[in-house]
Amino acid sequence: MKQNQENESTQKKAYLNEFVQQIANLPSKEKMAQIGIESSVLGMPRDNINFAKAKSYFLDAPFDTTETTRVPKQWLEFTNLQPPISIISSMPDLTLLFMFYAQPRDLIQITASEELQNRGWNYDESEMRWSYENEGDIFEFDLHSWSVKKKPQEASQ
Repeated sequence: MKQNQENESTQKKAYLNEFVQQIANLPSKEKMAQIGIESSVLGMPRDNINFAKAKSYFLDAPFDTTETTRVPKQWLEFTNLQPPISIISSMPDLTLLFMFYAQPRDLIQITASEELQNRGWNYDESEMRWSYENEGDIFEFDLHSWSVKKKPQEASQ
């Protein structure tokens, strides 16, 4: 019995070595499609009723070869995406500020800057900050907290 198990184990090792050698000799594009999973290794008995379902879902094709979505040829990355100029005027101030800071040296930065200036915002080049005045109070956009904060009034001397 023990010798029979050792003989069977030796046969499995030889089969596995031959299998690995065959895959190693394949071109790299074909290697991915050849690697599969042996169901007995996973402990799934072949006479199980659910085995046929599980096999069809998981074991027949370890890599999905069907294309579920189509990517357009003109796919643009985030850095290239730009909203239509016509909707800029309807965007919130924080979105315009994001567009200004996220798209440096770009047409969208200039457009966002012009719209912010039309809404009463002023850009201080020395501090590199946007601010606006409302009823005598000055509000600044804080880039670090991404919020509009009231600027403290300086004491008069």
